[in-house]
Amino acid sequence: MAADTNNPQNKEWLARLYQSGQYADLTITCDGHTFTVHKSVICMQSSFFEKACKKDTFMEGATGVVDLPDDDPVAVKAMIEFLYLGSYSYDQETIQWSLHFKVATIADKYDINPLENFAYNVLEKAKSDLPDDNEFAAAAKWTYENTGVGGSGRKVIVEVAVRHLKDLLGSEAFSNVVGEVAEFGRDILIATQEVKEKTLNSSKAGYKCFACDWSWLSSDASKNSFVQETTSIMLKEMNASGNVQIARRKASLIRAQ
Repeated sequence: MAADTNNPQNKEWLARLYQSGQYADLTITCDGHTFTVHKSVICMQSSFFEKACKKDTFMEGATGVVDLPDDDPVAVKAMIEFLYLGSYSYDQETIQWSLHFKVATIADKYDINPLENFAYNVLEKAKSDLPDDNEFAAAAKWTYENTGVGGSGRKVIVEVAVRHLKDLLGSEAFSNVVGEVAEFGRDILIATQEVKEKTLNSSKAGYKCFACDWSWLSSDASKNSFVQETTSIMLKEMNASGNVQIARRKASLIRAQ
């Protein structure tokens, strides 16, 4: 259950507690960083922390210290800020892809659904904007190394990659990640095939790309040209990285009709 941060009175006292740390009775540590918090605020919004702080159950319940050694301290700070204030601070001019994916991941890890939804809503609004290639490449690599197959984070990363594929393929940072993380390249190829099935399913018609919202009139000739060009680009990128067999096998999905 999330704290009611829409209530003006609750907002005020939660903000005061967050800023002052007064009456704090729990310490969260993460990679050399220390955060003093209140069990009454944290535990009522996260089943993980609720269980961890139970007396005579886990060591944390006795020591009053919860260590999160595998998490990013910036994301942990954002999580704590959200639990008190109902949002967390971030640059609204430049999308911090890595931050929001890390926040969404720990929100899922610690069972804080409102926080996960908040982070993904921020990313949802940014999908149509061409991402900074270096920032996005780093976010893609982190997401694939720290989340499971079929996870929401991977789906968002792939959707954004396909939407802006033409621009991103000119980026060395992005191309390197496609080469290093075979699953990422595979998922892009599969997603490209799905887009093709939705948009290139007529011999002569008007088409709309579900990835980038671009509309055009086409024929079989231009359809084949689009498919061949997309396949060629992806093969070239993955061939450069040494993932030739994966590239050729997945590229066959795009050619098939």
